[in-house]
Amino acid sequence: MQVNADPRADSGHRGRPTRGDSLFERIGWRGLCLVVWQSTPFPLRLIAFPYGVLVYRSLLNACNQADYLYTLHVEKYRSSWVFKLFRPRYHKVKAVLQSLLTDDEKPHTA
Repeated sequence: MQVNADPRADSGHRGRPTRGDSLFERIGWRGLCLVVWQSTPFPLRLIAFPYGVLVYRSLLNACNQADYLYTLHVEKYRSSWVFKLFRPRYHKVKAVLQSLLTDDEKPHTA
């Protein structure tokens, strides 16, 4: 008895190609500061901002798609109690990143 082959395996559909640049290279320092500031809870902003910038810079450098950022965020959450306390909230990070990346992809007219 043979196992049925996956019909999607060789269909030629490869998905959307991704850019090789990291998310940090695409949004820059200004975007990083916006992401961390807007996604950190209000009472913790002044205390947690420097930590958030350091941590999220490395997370955004490590991935080139916003989908991979969730995995890195969860791994960091599980491994660090300081990150649990001062972390930017992921659902807000995702919203700010989407707006920054779509603004970056819009054609600039003069």
